Amino acid sequence: MEVFNHQLCYHTMEGDLTATGARSLRALEQELAPKGFSRCNHCYLVNLRHVDGIQGNCVRVAGQELSISRNRRKGFLQDLLHYARGGEPV
Repeated sequence: MEVFNHQLCYHTMEGDLTATGARSLRALEQELAPKGFSRCNHCYLVNLRHVDGIQGNCVRVAGQELSISRNRRKGFLQDLLHYARGGEPV
């Protein structure tokens, strides 16, 4: 999921959906964290199942490179490591 211009864009296997409304990325983050999603920066919420790798300050998700912010790096990497070890999402 991505936020831009106050709109949420849901990137799915079937295509992209854009929504405007009451839902914020923060609300989605709280709701979806237990289901294996983690926020890598202020505008991206990532499904950890689709992470292909990390290089430097970027995470590759389904062929796209997304930046990992300095403020969210530690938490994102902890979530990813926990998920990769087969643990329940935090």
